[in-house]
Amino acid sequence: MANMTTRARSTDKSSDQHMYSRVTSEDPNSNGVPSVLESDVLDEALIINKQTTWWRKSAQLLVCALAGIVFGFAMEKGRVFEPWLIRQQMQFKKFVMMKMFLSAVASSLICFSVMSIIPVFKMSFQTASRNYLSGVFSKSITDTGLGGALLGVGMTLSGGCPGNVLIQVGSGVNNAGTTFIGCLVGALIFGLFESSIMSYMTPANFKTYTLEKYFNMKYIKIALPLAAMLMTIVALVEYCFPWTSELTSPQTPGVTILHLRAWPSYLCGALVGLLQIPIILAVEDTLGGSSSYCTMVSQAFSHDGLSRWSPYLAKFSSGMDNWWQVFYVTSAILGGFISAYLSDTLGSAESVSAVDAFVGGILMVFGARLAGGCTSGHGLSGLGTLNFLSFVAVPAMFAGGMATAAIMDVFGYMQ
Repeated sequence: MANMTTRARSTDKSSDQHMYSRVTSEDPNSNGVPSVLESDVLDEALIINKQTTWWRKSAQLLVCALAGIVFGFAMEKGRVFEPWLIRQQMQFKKFVMMKMFLSAVASSLICFSVMSIIPVFKMSFQTASRNYLSGVFSKSITDTGLGGALLGVGMTLSGGCPGNVLIQVGSGVNNAGTTFIGCLVGALIFGLFESSIMSYMTPANFKTYTLEKYFNMKYIKIALPLAAMLMTIVALVEYCFPWTSELTSPQTPGVTILHLRAWPSYLCGALVGLLQIPIILAVEDTLGGSSSYCTMVSQAFSHDGLSRWSPYLAKFSSGMDNWWQVFYVTSAILGGFISAYLSDTLGSAESVSAVDAFVGGILMVFGARLAGGCTSGHGLSGLGTLNFLSFVAVPAMFAGGMATAAIMDVFGYMQ
């Protein structure tokens, strides 16, 4: 991922140098050395610049936190955070996850299409797309497919995904904390052995990374038909399997919309996709979740130790381009809690065993880092930006998840 913090620091530095040049250039005899008065002006300008930067970063993180709360609320209302609904999706017994996921992808495609043609948003969208693609440019089909499959195995075991684990924590799912710890361990293992692992992977050899580049077409001409196709699939699945028939517990009658146990999964998915807009406008990036675990794990080490033992994790230790995602996913805890509290469903979702939760958490984040993204990164943002590798990663996720569910069912672990 392109380091936006580096860009920000470069911009700030350039601004400081520009102010310095402007102040000293007024005196032809200064020889580039500021006088006492000029130094005072320069110091004041630097203070103002730092204050502006602080307020800008605070506003960016606030937007990401609010988006995270909405994300957690929508995921809880869509019920896709329930571990056994995810397992049953892998068996094609429930379709809540499919409808919500495809709706979120379609919504992302529509949001991106609109932003790609409106001049005031176009530059931010293009920057966000480049930032996303820079995070996967070194990936190949081998590591993307293998990582996606491992992520899918972890999803079935834990009944979660990197993005919704903290929503499970907020909504009171038993062993969700164990899954979260497993996710951190998965990030640590991959970070420590990343260079050794990647040495066994096939080097990337793509000349083009997106479908629009491959077909030499405008983004919107591919994105909108794809979104229409996904919405058609969702409509057909909803017709055959209405969302109300897939609830693990019935709705509470006579309550307000905020107090309902569940909302239609396709509407919740569309709401999640819409969150691409504030994230792009705030930090010029797209939705993701798994790299936040690398940022959290990196805080347990000193800078020197991290650079020595894991250069990979050191890249995630600081900067707005890393910390915005931490604010986003951790704020989802509050969103999940608020939704569950309002509907009086805290702790009502059935959980998986502690062993499944822990091992699943490890495999989820390890696989997501190997693949270069998770269900949000590759699923919503990767498919949304028409990234070729995401069309490899997402099928691999579900293939790994379905294969694991089938094996577990044979041995009686899916009862």
